[in-house]
Amino acid sequence: MKTVKTVMVMGGALLCKMVAGLIAVKLCAEYVGIENFGLTGQISSMLAIVTLLSSGGVAVGLAKVYSEQAGDRKEVDQWIDAAKLLCVAAGGGLVLVFLGARSYIEDVVLGNSSYSTAIFVAVVAAIVPIGISGISQGILNGNQRSGVYSTALVIGSVVGIAGFLLVSHLFGASGAMIGIIWMPVAQSLSFLFLAQRLQPISGIPSISPVNIDRARFLGKFGLLSIAAGSTMPLAYIYVRLIVQANVGTEGLSLWQATVRLSEAYTQLPMLMLSVIFFAKFASKSGHKIDWLEVRKTYLFITALMIVIGLSVYALRNYLVEILFTAEFSQVAELLVWQLTGDLLRMMSYVGTTILAARGFLKTGISAEFLQGGLFILVSGVLIPKFGQLGPFVAYIVTYGSYLLFTIMALLYLHARSKNHATINC
Repeated sequence: MKTVKTVMVMGGALLCKMVAGLIAVKLCAEYVGIENFGLTGQISSMLAIVTLLSSGGVAVGLAKVYSEQAGDRKEVDQWIDAAKLLCVAAGGGLVLVFLGARSYIEDVVLGNSSYSTAIFVAVVAAIVPIGISGISQGILNGNQRSGVYSTALVIGSVVGIAGFLLVSHLFGASGAMIGIIWMPVAQSLSFLFLAQRLQPISGIPSISPVNIDRARFLGKFGLLSIAAGSTMPLAYIYVRLIVQANVGTEGLSLWQATVRLSEAYTQLPMLMLSVIFFAKFASKSGHKIDWLEVRKTYLFITALMIVIGLSVYALRNYLVEILFTAEFSQVAELLVWQLTGDLLRMMSYVGTTILAARGFLKTGISAEFLQGGLFILVSGVLIPKFGQLGPFVAYIVTYGSYLLFTIMALLYLHARSKNHATINC
């Protein structure tokens, strides 16, 4: 009952965020047209990388530590201080990397378009606020404060879309591109504001040996989060270049529009896994895995995705008509392929969520590199052969394989726990 109530609360907040995002997608389609819509995908991938690397993946490690040490305020304060140190180091390093790679990012990743410089400057400016918000998300996740998290989503969505509407109205297509970057920044500021009420975050971190060791621990634990969050965005950047080379900018924009819809309707299961189920399994990391709970999690996420998939498929023509322009009508025909891959992806993420929560970092990181490498490899083979359907088929093959890998990892873990129980008897 509690899980159902949580789903309803978070579902309402995510609906607000989804509506804001879809309004932005609609306006982008109108402002930039089908020729340049593919650029929005590159922006999203860059922001995803910034979100993970700018904070050193601190949200995952801090959520685990916080859920275990919530009763010790002094201990939590010390971990927060270490998290700030990690964010400063990671964010500063990322700014230097972006500045050093500016020519490559503007000319290759962003296609040397008329928007490249404005996009680059805006993304670099977003690194600091997005990085610091990793601490706030770790606090909210560790506390399992889904109500506060949902409030932050609503506030960030409203402020984000308001800013998007303003800059797109003032600066047209360039403003729409900048507005896409502003929206996650507004969300980050919202998380930071509400988390500050639960746990003070402000202040300069101390550079002490103990603090450095704690920061290293958080960074090490955040490696899975970094691998999970940055591997696929990097893969998508490369795959978009393959799509554009084989089916042109219009074909890229059609695929990107389908991916945009996917990002909207998969927000709820993704948030349930990262906020609810990760904290649930992490809080019991010192005990044996509850395999009944594992099965329930798989069934819950699968059922949720089936309901979402059937709803989206039934409304596909209306969704495309409402959210895009007439140029994007073919998206309705492509959605069934995307929905199939999304079901496999969400099911596979159940396994990686449990592995991460239980501390199996090497297995989890290997799985993330597997999905990214496989997606690039399969795309390189299938896109020239299947054209427009190539990236969709590659997506399905990648996550079908990834699901098998995560299930096998959990089965191995299950068998090992049974063997240990037999030995102890």
